[in-house]
Amino acid sequence: MREMRQAVELAAEQVPIKLVIAGPFNPGARAEFQHDRESPLVEQKGILDRQQIAELLARARVGLAVYHPTINYTNSQPHKLFEYMAAGIPVVSSDFPHWRKLIGSPPCGLLVDPLNPAAIAEALVWLFRHPVEAAEMGRNGRRAIVENYNWEREAKSLISTYAELEAGA
Repeated sequence: MREMRQAVELAAEQVPIKLVIAGPFNPGARAEFQHDRESPLVEQKGILDRQQIAELLARARVGLAVYHPTINYTNSQPHKLFEYMAAGIPVVSSDFPHWRKLIGSPPCGLLVDPLNPAAIAEALVWLFRHPVEAAEMGRNGRRAIVENYNWEREAKSLISTYAELEAGA
Protein backbone atom coordinates (compact mmCIF):
# COMPACT_ATOMS: atom_id res chain seq x y z
CA MET A 1 0.00 0.00 0.00
CA ARG A 2 2.89 2.31 0.64
CA GLU A 3 3.83 2.17 -3.05
CA MET A 4 0.29 3.06 -4.12
CA ARG A 5 0.25 6.09 -1.84
CA GLN A 6 3.68 7.21 -3.03
CA ALA A 7 2.65 6.68 -6.66
CA VAL A 8 -0.46 8.83 -6.23
CA GLU A 9 1.64 11.56 -4.61
CA LEU A 10 3.96 11.50 -7.63
CA ALA A 11 1.13 11.36 -10.16
CA ALA A 12 -0.72 14.23 -8.44
CA GLU A 13 2.10 16.52 -9.52
CA GLN A 14 0.92 15.99 -13.11
CA VAL A 15 -2.77 15.02 -13.08
CA PRO A 16 -5.73 15.47 -10.71
CA ILE A 17 -5.84 12.17 -8.85
CA LYS A 18 -6.96 10.72 -5.55
CA LEU A 19 -6.42 7.28 -4.02
CA VAL A 20 -9.65 5.83 -2.66
CA ILE A 21 -9.20 2.72 -0.54
CA ALA A 22 -12.09 0.42 0.36
CA GLY A 23 -12.15 -2.76 2.39
CA PRO A 24 -10.61 -3.97 5.61
CA PHE A 25 -7.07 -3.09 6.62
CA ASN A 26 -4.63 -5.46 8.21
CA PRO A 27 -3.10 -3.95 11.38
CA GLY A 28 0.19 -3.02 9.69
CA ALA A 29 -1.48 -1.27 6.80
CA ARG A 30 -3.87 0.58 9.09
CA ALA A 31 -0.96 1.99 11.10
CA GLU A 32 0.83 3.01 7.91
CA PHE A 33 -2.20 4.92 6.64
CA GLN A 34 -3.07 6.70 9.90
CA HIS A 35 -1.23 9.84 8.81
CA ASP A 36 -3.19 9.87 5.53
CA ARG A 37 -6.42 10.76 7.28
CA GLU A 38 -5.68 14.42 6.65
CA SER A 39 -4.23 14.00 3.14
CA PRO A 40 -6.42 15.31 0.31
CA LEU A 41 -4.90 12.59 -1.90
CA VAL A 42 -6.04 9.56 0.12
CA GLU A 43 -9.56 8.65 1.16
CA GLN A 44 -10.28 5.60 3.28
CA LYS A 45 -13.81 4.24 2.85
CA GLY A 46 -13.61 1.14 5.03
CA ILE A 47 -15.83 -1.85 4.36
CA LEU A 48 -18.54 -1.20 1.75
CA ASP A 49 -21.58 -3.19 0.66
CA ARG A 50 -22.06 -4.27 -2.97
CA GLN A 51 -24.08 -1.19 -3.90
CA GLN A 52 -21.48 1.16 -2.44
CA ILE A 53 -18.71 -0.70 -4.28
CA ALA A 54 -20.61 -0.40 -7.56
CA GLU A 55 -21.09 3.33 -6.99
CA LEU A 56 -17.41 3.78 -6.18
CA LEU A 57 -16.28 1.85 -9.26
CA ALA A 58 -18.68 3.85 -11.44
CA ARG A 59 -16.77 7.01 -10.46
CA ALA A 60 -13.28 5.49 -10.74
CA ARG A 61 -10.95 6.29 -13.61
CA VAL A 62 -8.41 3.51 -12.90
CA GLY A 63 -8.27 0.42 -10.72
CA LEU A 64 -5.05 -0.35 -8.83
CA ALA A 65 -4.09 -3.97 -8.21
CA VAL A 66 -0.44 -3.64 -7.26
CA TYR A 67 0.46 -6.47 -4.94
CA HIS A 68 3.94 -7.36 -3.75
CA PRO A 69 5.56 -10.34 -5.51
CA THR A 70 4.94 -12.93 -2.82
CA ILE A 71 3.83 -16.52 -3.33
CA ASN A 72 0.34 -15.57 -2.13
CA TYR A 73 -0.11 -13.16 -5.03
CA THR A 74 2.05 -14.12 -8.03
CA ASN A 75 -0.24 -17.00 -9.01
CA SER A 76 -3.48 -15.66 -7.59
CA GLN A 77 -6.53 -14.25 -9.32
CA PRO A 78 -7.59 -11.35 -7.09
CA HIS A 79 -11.27 -10.48 -7.04
CA LYS A 80 -10.31 -6.82 -7.16
CA LEU A 81 -8.79 -7.24 -10.61
CA PHE A 82 -11.94 -8.88 -11.98
CA GLU A 83 -14.16 -6.28 -10.31
CA TYR A 84 -12.26 -3.51 -12.08
CA MET A 85 -12.52 -5.33 -15.39
CA ALA A 86 -16.25 -5.97 -14.89
CA ALA A 87 -16.74 -2.27 -14.14
CA GLY A 88 -15.06 -1.41 -17.43
CA ILE A 89 -12.20 0.57 -15.95
CA PRO A 90 -8.56 0.12 -16.96
CA VAL A 91 -6.25 -1.43 -14.41
CA VAL A 92 -2.71 -0.83 -13.28
CA SER A 93 -1.51 -4.14 -11.96
CA SER A 94 1.56 -5.98 -10.84
CA ASP A 95 3.53 -7.44 -13.71
CA PHE A 96 3.28 -11.10 -12.76
CA PRO A 97 3.36 -13.72 -15.56
CA HIS A 98 -0.07 -15.11 -14.65
CA TRP A 99 -1.60 -11.62 -14.46
CA ARG A 100 0.03 -10.69 -17.77
CA LYS A 101 -2.15 -13.35 -19.41
CA LEU A 102 -5.29 -12.01 -17.72
CA ILE A 103 -4.93 -8.38 -18.73
CA GLY A 104 -2.49 -8.47 -21.61
CA SER A 105 -4.36 -9.43 -24.78
CA PRO A 106 -6.30 -7.46 -25.69
CA PRO A 107 -4.89 -5.06 -23.12
CA CYS A 108 -7.21 -4.00 -20.34
CA GLY A 109 -4.56 -2.18 -18.35
CA LEU A 110 -0.91 -1.53 -17.75
CA LEU A 111 1.55 -3.79 -15.97
CA VAL A 112 4.08 -2.34 -13.55
CA ASP A 113 6.74 -3.28 -11.05
CA PRO A 114 4.64 -3.21 -7.87
CA LEU A 115 7.63 -2.14 -5.77
CA ASN A 116 8.36 0.92 -7.91
CA PRO A 117 6.14 3.94 -7.06
CA ALA A 118 7.56 5.93 -9.99
CA ALA A 119 6.54 3.20 -12.45
CA ILE A 120 3.06 3.01 -10.92
CA ALA A 121 2.76 6.80 -11.12
CA GLU A 122 3.90 6.79 -14.74
CA ALA A 123 1.18 4.27 -15.62
CA LEU A 124 -1.47 6.31 -13.79
CA VAL A 125 -0.44 9.52 -15.51
CA TRP A 126 -0.42 7.79 -18.90
CA LEU A 127 -3.98 6.53 -18.41
CA PHE A 128 -5.19 9.96 -17.29
CA ARG A 129 -3.52 11.66 -20.26
CA HIS A 130 -4.75 9.08 -22.78
CA PRO A 131 -8.49 8.82 -22.05
CA VAL A 132 -9.38 7.24 -25.40
CA GLU A 133 -6.87 4.42 -24.95
CA ALA A 134 -7.83 4.05 -21.27
CA ALA A 135 -11.51 3.73 -22.22
CA GLU A 136 -10.62 1.08 -24.80
CA MET A 137 -8.69 -0.85 -22.16
CA GLY A 138 -11.73 -0.64 -19.89
CA ARG A 139 -13.96 -1.98 -22.67
CA ASN A 140 -11.47 -4.80 -23.31
CA GLY A 141 -11.61 -5.77 -19.65
CA ARG A 142 -15.39 -5.71 -19.61
CA ARG A 143 -15.49 -7.84 -22.76
CA ALA A 144 -13.06 -10.36 -21.19
CA ILE A 145 -15.40 -10.71 -18.21
CA VAL A 146 -18.48 -11.16 -20.39
CA GLU A 147 -16.81 -13.63 -22.77
CA ASN A 148 -14.39 -15.54 -20.52
CA TYR A 149 -14.34 -14.77 -16.82
CA ASN A 150 -17.89 -15.35 -15.67
CA TRP A 151 -19.83 -17.89 -13.66
CA GLU A 152 -21.71 -19.34 -16.63
CA ARG A 153 -18.47 -20.23 -18.38
CA GLU A 154 -16.80 -21.46 -15.20
CA ALA A 155 -19.87 -23.53 -14.26
CA LYS A 156 -19.53 -25.56 -17.47
CA SER A 157 -15.90 -26.26 -16.66
CA LEU A 158 -16.71 -27.16 -13.06
CA ILE A 159 -19.55 -29.49 -14.06
CA SER A 160 -17.31 -31.14 -16.63
CA THR A 161 -14.62 -31.68 -13.99
CA TYR A 162 -17.17 -33.21 -11.61
CA ALA A 163 -18.40 -35.52 -14.37
CA GLU A 164 -14.84 -36.66 -15.08
CA LEU A 165 -14.21 -37.30 -11.41
CA GLU A 166 -17.46 -39.21 -11.08
CA ALA A 167 -16.69 -41.33 -14.16
CA GLY A 168 -13.26 -42.17 -12.74
CA ALA A 169 -14.61 -43.16 -9.32
